[in-house]
Amino acid sequence: SSDGGVWTWGTGCFGELGCGGCSEASTSIPRSIQLGVRAIAVSCGFYHSAAVSSDGGVWTWGTGCFGELGCGGCSEASTSIPRSIQLGVRAIAVSCGFYHSAAVSSDGGVW
Repeated sequence: SSDGGVWTWGTGCFGELGCGGCSEASTSIPRSIQLGVRAIAVSCGFYHSAAVSSDGGVWTWGTGCFGELGCGGCSEASTSIPRSIQLGVRAIAVSCGFYHSAAVSSDGGVW
């Protein structure tokens, strides 16, 4: 939204909506998720999502069994609650694929 909020809807049984487990997340009504920061970009993958915050941070949520969340293996990474990942650079864009994610840093690097 114009104020930096992120809204999600649809089926979220794998945490990709960022607002709870399967029974709480599947919805046809858009709901705001809580990042705690102002989002400037959002991308959705198959079972995960990501956002870039106005301060250059990257936030991920959903299932990360293939490392797509950027914070470890399946048991460590899967979460229905958005969390910040550490790139060590200021991100300006993020893109999620089927089982992968990528970010562009302010210096033009791809992560």
